[in-house]
Amino acid sequence: MSALPDLRALSIFAAAEEAPDAPALVDGEEILTYRALAAAVRARIEGLERAGLDAAAAATGERLAIVGRPDRSVCVSLLAALELGMPVVMLHPRWTASERASALSIARSRLVLDAEHPDGNAGRAGRGPSFS
Repeated sequence: MSALPDLRALSIFAAAEEAPDAPALVDGEEILTYRALAAAVRARIEGLERAGLDAAAAATGERLAIVGRPDRSVCVSLLAALELGMPVVMLHPRWTASERASALSIARSRLVLDAEHPDGNAGRAGRGPSFS
């Protein structure tokens, strides 16, 4: 049986160290460098950790729910979850509140990230705060 590859080599932070000014993400007219993308991911990780979702929570099976929209925030959230080793549950942005609540109940996710509802008043189905 072969050994697993060193996943740290796939880290956005490793890429930012190797080529900080190289283009990493195109968002409309804006091109983010690996340095800028890594900074955004680090900020998102800090927000998740303040909400109690860190590597230790991931190890216990905690899941992060993300409303899948075609925007930079979703990319940043996915990269942050990957850095933490956090499983992700993707929610369709057109789901009704009932459908979203059902998915969150099944997934046992207590936090929903939704860029369109950064105030936390929508998209959470009583499970925890939302933030972009």
